[in-house]
Amino acid sequence: MGPIEAQSLLSGLNVFTSELCTHDQYTGTGILVSHFIECFISEAESSYSEHEHKVIQLMDAAQSESLPHINETLRYWIGRGNGLTPAGDDMLSGMLAVDTVAGIFTDKFRLHLSTLIERETLTTDISLEYLRYGLRGEFSSVISNLLNALALEDREEIIKRTHELLCVGHSSGLDTAFGILIGMLILRRNPTWHRKS
Repeated sequence: MGPIEAQSLLSGLNVFTSELCTHDQYTGTGILVSHFIECFISEAESSYSEHEHKVIQLMDAAQSESLPHINETLRYWIGRGNGLTPAGDDMLSGMLAVDTVAGIFTDKFRLHLSTLIERETLTTDISLEYLRYGLRGEFSSVISNLLNALALEDREEIIKRTHELLCVGHSSGLDTAFGILIGMLILRRNPTWHRKS
């Protein structure tokens, strides 16, 4: 992934969001992206499903300094879902991609994620490898291409690269894309945030 300005990622947010909503499929954890976005924009917290509430908790935990909150949230998502790469892990990979560019996670969140995947068996071996790569800022070309397209604000390229990601696996592509979206929403919610070095 080439160097990308954190704020430039947000320039492609609207196109990316509408593309995911057009896709209108459920993620591997049963979330309809269009419903989540609708609730998020209108701040209709009472309309969130249980899993959507957990996504909001994940967004909060990503910028938290509270280890109990981070621990509980990560343990909920790591390994959640079926398949070789469970949906929760794919989401975290997508968020890690945004974090690599924009530093949306606290050091405490990143460190605890690393600690959990290295010290405990919470998910599949394949997922563990993806998360390890993600923590090092290394991603598949499909993910890197999408982030570059988002930063360039190239509508056609964003649509093309989003579709490429959505074609990965049974729901892996959508789960990863949803993770990228969550990461972008964290960035948009708190644009002045920068991870402390």
